[in-house]
Amino acid sequence: MTVSLAARLAVRGAPRPPASDDPGRECGPPPPEELRPTEGSLRLRGQAQDFVSTVLRARTLLELREECKSCSLPVRGQKEKLIARLAGIISGFSTGGPSEACSSPPRRRRLSVKSPDTPPPKACSSPPRRRRLSVKSPDTPPPKAQDEKHLLSVRKVTGFKRKRHHEDLCAMSPSAACVC
Repeated sequence: MTVSLAARLAVRGAPRPPASDDPGRECGPPPPEELRPTEGSLRLRGQAQDFVSTVLRARTLLELREECKSCSLPVRGQKEKLIARLAGIISGFSTGGPSEACSSPPRRRRLSVKSPDTPPPKACSSPPRRRRLSVKSPDTPPPKAQDEKHLLSVRKVTGFKRKRHHEDLCAMSPSAACVC
């Protein structure tokens, strides 16, 4: 009794639809194409340069010129050209080591060798003074406002300076007799 293939398939019924748990079935998106090492490193280098360029765009023109000067690059040009020059020099991420600086590291000074006849340096004859910790009492008044003025004046000095016109100078000093 040999039953034909068609008869056996008819007895089974209609085939069930494919499911994700079927053995041997591939699910999900196709795997990405493999990168060749040269393609990957070129892509990574491009992304690193884009990142460096983005960080440099946040800097001012004066800061970029100072950076170019420290890297022995031409200082003249527009901001985008300075950024392009610096992005070519700066290679991605830094660990902050001295070997990663643009310019050569500073030269080491030669140490002089002392002769055996040289006397050792004298130690301090007086013991070091101890500092006392001061504890403020609750009745102590708050610090004077004069210190705050000093801090504010320091903040003003560290900011960018603008050119002052003759009229501005006259308005600032009322005691000076100005003939405008």
